[in-house]
Amino acid sequence: MTTRIAYKRVVVGLHQSAPDKRTVRMAAELAGLLRLDLMGLFIEDPGMFALAQRPGAREFQLLGKRWQAINPESLSRDIELCALSARRVLDETAKSLGVPTRFEVVRAAMREAIRTVSLPSDIVIIAEPGNPAERTIAPFPQLVKAAFESTATVLYLPRRIARTRGPVVAIATTPDDPSIGAAASIAAAAKECLVVVEAFDRDLSGREPTGTGAAADVTFEAGVSVVRLKVATKALADVRALSSALEGLRGRMIVVTRGAFGEGDGDKPAALAALQGLPVLLVEPEKAGTPPDSPS
Repeated sequence: MTTRIAYKRVVVGLHQSAPDKRTVRMAAELAGLLRLDLMGLFIEDPGMFALAQRPGAREFQLLGKRWQAINPESLSRDIELCALSARRVLDETAKSLGVPTRFEVVRAAMREAIRTVSLPSDIVIIAEPGNPAERTIAPFPQLVKAAFESTATVLYLPRRIARTRGPVVAIATTPDDPSIGAAASIAAAAKECLVVVEAFDRDLSGREPTGTGAAADVTFEAGVSVVRLKVATKALADVRALSSALEGLRGRMIVVTRGAFGEGDGDKPAALAALQGLPVLLVEPEKAGTPPDSPS
């Protein structure tokens, strides 16, 4: 039976720089749509403090246009001000949308912070940097790695969002793919229809796939209509071909199970998000012997 996941929080990482108001806004809107709590996680990298304490460590001051020694006390104050600024942006955004919020400061490496704080019932936001060069420098690659090592669901946010209305699209590699139930629950909350993209072969009997599970439940409870679209299994190996196949659906979000694109998925979820201009939600595969979660 297809899993319906009981999400409880949307987690957005806030770092030692100016808060990304756009990302915070989109995270809050998702939390409001799904009636979840919004959690802001401000991560203090202990490596910065270790660097500041090294003999000869210097920083470039833009105003003075000169290099000067790093003052650990000054650095600590600057980070504290960044945390206060991040919290203000989070609280103001959440209040404007009526979303319950929580803010937590964690002094740990990115990997440890995400591992310690995130839960299987969380949705962790990964927002594509505005500057492509930032994809290869901290903290973005660290966040991506930490999120995928966690047990949380991951949501890719592209820089360009094409639509905020339209069907919720589930890409299924089996009739009982967990993406179907997760997408059905989101479609019900958004009052949109569900499109199941079948990237698998039907059995030899030619019967319709039986993997309606939670999708059927949500359809019955909330009147969500389900449309099915067949694509070749090999389409998952070519993200551009898959994106072209999805183009006419005009969806608002894509839901796919981790591993659908192959071992580790690579950059394909992020590439699909960028090509479609849509958030891509990656849900955990259902583990053998694990009962489905009940909906929240």
